[in-house]
Amino acid sequence: LSSFFTLASLQDIGVPVTTTGGSCDSLCFCEERDGVLHMNCEKRNISRISQIKVPSALPFHLNLYKNDLVELQAEDLDGFKNAITLHLGGNSIQELDPGVFAALGSLKKLHINSNFLVMLREDTFQGLVNLEYLQADTNFIRVVEPGAFSKLVRLKVLIINDNAIEFLPSNIFRFVPLTHLDLRGNRLQTLPYVGFLEHIGRIMELLLEDNNWVCDCEILYLKIWIENMRSQSFI
Repeated sequence: LSSFFTLASLQDIGVPVTTTGGSCDSLCFCEERDGVLHMNCEKRNISRISQIKVPSALPFHLNLYKNDLVELQAEDLDGFKNAITLHLGGNSIQELDPGVFAALGSLKKLHINSNFLVMLREDTFQGLVNLEYLQADTNFIRVVEPGAFSKLVRLKVLIINDNAIEFLPSNIFRFVPLTHLDLRGNRLQTLPYVGFLEHIGRIMELLLEDNNWVCDCEILYLKIWIENMRSQSFI
């Protein structure tokens, strides 16, 4: 987001920015730097992502924070194959169909926080083979299906705090190389070793507070695992 704040400052002081036509002339503030286009379309009352016209050749960062998006269609994202960052936070998106992001093979950061999502489905993130950062906090997520993250083979940061998740499926992170995981403010009661803790041994930061932990024998696995983590890890 620092690039977007920088862009806003440039706009305020009147520094010209490069535009490539399309949405950059009508809906968004744009700046091209080092061959990458930064498109800031924050708070523009955009109701369909198809209103955004993106460059066909340049890689780009797209900020659609706090608009009026309610749904996403895969066909509307077909032209977004060069997206590096996509910020959809602060909208009113209620559901993400499997494969809706399938065309975004270059995407590294996805923000879907502060929407109205209640479920992360199997293959919701299909096609995001280069995704490293996923922010989905402050939704109403209750259900995470078993294969929701299985295709995210490069995901390092997952932020899903402040939802309503009661449990996470076994082996949910089996092929996911997480280093940072935020589970605060959910309804978790325990985290088993088999099928969960055994797969996040490379974690550097794990945030767990404000859950419904049940302190019985089942949670001993979590206690022992935490005590045996390397000292540089923050839990």
